[in-house]
Amino acid sequence: MEELHVTERLAAYAVGHRLSPKDYETYLPYFKACLLDWMATMAVGRDEACCRLVEELIERRGSRGVSAAVLPKTRIGAADAALLNTVAGHAIDYDDVHETNGLHLNSSLLSAVFAVGDETDATLADVFEATVVGMDVTNAICKLLTRGHTRHNWHTTATLSVFGAAAAAGWLLGLTPEQMQCAFGICASCSAGLLANLGTMTKPLQVGYAAQRGVETAYLARDGFTAHKTIFDSEYPDMVSDQLDRAGALAFLAAGGGTIAHLTLKRFPCGVPTHANIMNMLKLREEHGFTDEDVERIDVAISPFTMASGCGPLMSRPRLELGSQGKFSVPFVAAAAARFGRVDSGTFTDENVRDPRIISLMERTQVTVDEALTSTDAHMTVTLKDGRSLYSITKNVRTGETLADKQAIARGKFQAEHRHLWSDEAATKLRDTVVQIPLEDKVQTLTDQLIGY
Repeated sequence: MEELHVTERLAAYAVGHRLSPKDYETYLPYFKACLLDWMATMAVGRDEACCRLVEELIERRGSRGVSAAVLPKTRIGAADAALLNTVAGHAIDYDDVHETNGLHLNSSLLSAVFAVGDETDATLADVFEATVVGMDVTNAICKLLTRGHTRHNWHTTATLSVFGAAAAAGWLLGLTPEQMQCAFGICASCSAGLLANLGTMTKPLQVGYAAQRGVETAYLARDGFTAHKTIFDSEYPDMVSDQLDRAGALAFLAAGGGTIAHLTLKRFPCGVPTHANIMNMLKLREEHGFTDEDVERIDVAISPFTMASGCGPLMSRPRLELGSQGKFSVPFVAAAAARFGRVDSGTFTDENVRDPRIISLMERTQVTVDEALTSTDAHMTVTLKDGRSLYSITKNVRTGETLADKQAIARGKFQAEHRHLWSDEAATKLRDTVVQIPLEDKVQTLTDQLIGY
């Protein structure tokens, strides 16, 4: 039998993969945690200016349809619902991140599958399976392109989620393998997103466009739209990455995927490369009882991986212009944690990056690279004005979470943030629906609750 090429293998997986009873048992708890996390991040994100502006844009063009959009709690076209819900979910960088490759997948993939699920009258079991497939396809393409894609300054969550959204939508639409191959070809021409836009409104927008375009390409392919059918076996991968791993991508698919079990749910609403630094500062502050006014200087060492993560331009800057830039700044998160004793959804404001006490401490924060550190690990030394030198190291920020950890983080985040969108009563009903997840029910069982119908 002739060996399938990468594009054909991806397409065959996207439209043909089905979960076994064992897969249901394994992955359903993770899906529930992802759902709660997605809802929480959409709720807190909806207050951001980027969400309001995108909502106004869609209102002006008069989008109509049956897909639920949490902004403005109504039903609109599937592609627009995917866009709006993704922008809300990614607006403050509080959504999930993959343990090893840095992809955020909940916002774009869940927004896409629920939007198409509403249009196709899918069951909750259908959207569960489509989500798992879409995440696996995105991760496989990430493995294909390796970190060489990031080295070209592409924002992988935006550039690759378009393929995953198309795969998930294609699964729900019942595309043939050939149609799915065309969808991938269309996606390649829609794939975009730059690391240069980290810290601006465009970061969530480009991820939202990935979800929107992925949905659109699946519908176009279903209706006969043509494109390059072997895009991942063409010159395209070499154009967007300086290193490829086709064998790794195919081996991942052959093993049955499992991406959803390897998503880290964030404790803080900022870039995960900064998290270890927040945890170090909060730990030292709690143990030793100092405030920012007691600190003489802060020395932080991060890993080469962190410095190359794409946050590099902001990683060590001592001055910032926008609160959103603080999400990727080690000096800012360290100073803010020392100043307030917390880092939450209210930390990353323009007012705080202009706070003289925070600026002063940022200017006394030194960031270096320690070749002995791996992943997003970091260590910190805080020197106090009384001469004491305090040390902390935090490791395994992205790989240390158990399923129980993820469930607890998702529950806590939903409890803390739901009031931005839902009353306590509505939120309790939503949470109970997710916990019990009647898989045989139509997707509207959940989406009606999302928009208050």
